[in-house]
Amino acid sequence: MLGQTAVQALSQVTLKMGMQAINGWQWTWNCIYHQVLLNGWLQLAILLIIAANVIWFIVIKYFPLTYAYPLTALGFVFGMILGILILHETVIWSQWVGVAMIVGGCFFLLR
Repeated sequence: MLGQTAVQALSQVTLKMGMQAINGWQWTWNCIYHQVLLNGWLQLAILLIIAANVIWFIVIKYFPLTYAYPLTALGFVFGMILGILILHETVIWSQWVGVAMIVGGCFFLLR
């Protein structure tokens, strides 16, 4: 279950990297083709989103939804950690409090 959430969070990081690589967005075929369809980060993001959804299909087939779905909240934790490690973003103390609450909630959910 955690693998799906980690892959989903990584897909969002690659999506952000791909969108940051786009210079001057326009709704023209030239812009869409050259800056979106040929954007390696966006291609990777799409593949990761598909992979995360395939894993999710398997998870909900074999695990109770009442356990599996709340654990997707860990995606916020993974996303924040990946944002720090890969995107070098800054996290304030209140975000760490929120992460602690999410982790605590997941801990109690599984007990």
